[in-house]
Amino acid sequence: MTYLSPMVDPRRSDRDPLYNDQNTRSAIEYCQQYSRWKLNLQTHKIVSIALKKTTAPA
Repeated sequence: MTYLSPMVDPRRSDRDPLYNDQNTRSAIEYCQQYSRWKLNLQTHKIVSIALKKTTAPA
């Protein structure tokens, strides 16, 4: 089994539902066409949680 995760368009507004994004629609259609692939949605992107880069303490 192989997972496909749609790339989130950086131009997408946080107020726009992710399912209206062209990349997400394309990934869904691809997974429907090729059953070997499963859709992987990254929850932090759906709920718009920004991941901060941190450096480890020295």
